[in-house]
Amino acid sequence: MEKKFIAIKISESPKFLDFANNTRALMRKERMRWIQNKDFHIVLNFLDNINKDTELSIADTFQSFSINIKSLGKWGTRTLWAGVELNHNIYLLQKKLKDALYPILEKQDNAEETFFPHVVLSQISYLNNKRRFIQIINGNKDYLIDSIQVKNIHLMKSITQYTGTKYITIRSFSLQKNTDILK
Repeated sequence: MEKKFIAIKISESPKFLDFANNTRALMRKERMRWIQNKDFHIVLNFLDNINKDTELSIADTFQSFSINIKSLGKWGTRTLWAGVELNHNIYLLQKKLKDALYPILEKQDNAEETFFPHVVLSQISYLNNKRRFIQIINGNKDYLIDSIQVKNIHLMKSITQYTGTKYITIRSFSLQKNTDILK
């Protein structure tokens, strides 16, 4: 199965990668399918049918900004994620992209989805020690993992295979340099 999406890559943050590797080591006895370090990202928008020649002109008008990756969380017993601290710029970028892409998508979903920026760390197959798993998450609920400068967004695709998900960058788009050092 193949999905296309627009994302912010997180894989170039040494602090985040250290955190992910330490978390992986703490949970080594659990049966989890970890996302490879080079593939960490935050999905801004999922796309149905869009081709690689699509221009994301919105990227040219949006300034780079910082985000804080903060805390661990889970969805049920299936997904382990790192959250993004509340930040107006990431929500604004996601909304502008969604509005700009709406007319060119072949399949359009009118349902409003709540945007929750996060980085998926792992898909959980089975937890041997649920209590320890919850303790690790609770111990990292308010932990500031890293502050990351968002300079680019990427048109990507994921291909789900039996051996895991493969992520491919189709095209990258640069955001404008932020010249206001107070932002």
